[in-house]
Amino acid sequence: MQSNGGVFRAIGNADCERTSRRSRAPGYDGRGFASQCEPGLVDDPNRVFGEDSVEVDTSWRIEDGVVCENTIVGVDIGRMLVEAPEVTRAARPGQFAMVRSWETEPLLPRAMAPLTYDVSSGRMEIFYKIKGPGTQAMARTRSGATAHVTGPLGQPILERFDGRNVALIGRGVGITPLLPLAKHIVSTGGTVRSYLSARTQAYLFGFDEFEALGPVHARVDNEGGRDDLVTDALAKYCREHRVDAAYVCGSRRLTRATDELGVDHAFPGYVFLEEKMGCGIGYCKGCPVRLRNGGGYKLVCTEGPIFSTREVELSGPIFPPQEVGLW
Repeated sequence: MQSNGGVFRAIGNADCERTSRRSRAPGYDGRGFASQCEPGLVDDPNRVFGEDSVEVDTSWRIEDGVVCENTIVGVDIGRMLVEAPEVTRAARPGQFAMVRSWETEPLLPRAMAPLTYDVSSGRMEIFYKIKGPGTQAMARTRSGATAHVTGPLGQPILERFDGRNVALIGRGVGITPLLPLAKHIVSTGGTVRSYLSARTQAYLFGFDEFEALGPVHARVDNEGGRDDLVTDALAKYCREHRVDAAYVCGSRRLTRATDELGVDHAFPGYVFLEEKMGCGIGYCKGCPVRLRNGGGYKLVCTEGPIFSTREVELSGPIFPPQEVGLW
């Protein structure tokens, strides 16, 4: 992974040598459910299938992994490499993990969507924004520390993309869940065009890997005082080419713009929702997303994190008011 011009500062230099431990949550097999019948999301509460009707193991694990590297990228973004073989090898595009790499306060873990999964080494690469007490504690973690990892969580994307042209739109740390999806799309016969946005060049995470998978249009805030959106380039592309689907993450403005383009050019849009979570498995009910037309709420952790942009409320607050911030 290249820094794309960013400054990396190592925290600790211990090697990643310890063997991680894992367990399954007692009395719960972790199989998620999806109430949507969109392609790639399964509405059977007990079974999830991949290619050729082969059942995919989507049960989550609780694994004691190891922090192999932890660095600060730029000003307020951290990069952590965690060895958690069981979670890494079971993860599929669209899923996330709950991570806690500290032993003191705060008590709750933090939801993370890794940029990369290395099946051979069992390591996942995580970028996180240093914002509240949890991510501040994460930033202080030294190499060799234990990382308590629960996952993979959420509904996976398992469909094939044969012959489909897919647009991926991401900003900042919202870029990270899009790279595993991009790899899956290309590996199953589809094509991707990526539209990436960030405050600085260093925050265009995975840029070289996106470029290896298809054309990339990037916008950086500190270059020339531009005030356009990266979706403006997608709008121009849509006027002359077919887009079969779009996935967006990291920005409310980009999500609304993607939804509008989908309406104008007749393609479905999907959003990876980011929300504060207490447990990640649906018990605490702490991550509801507001549905359109008074349709109530769904939980991001068990029924997402991917939703149709036409299903969730985009004009007002996506999430209901919360009295206590967990992040």
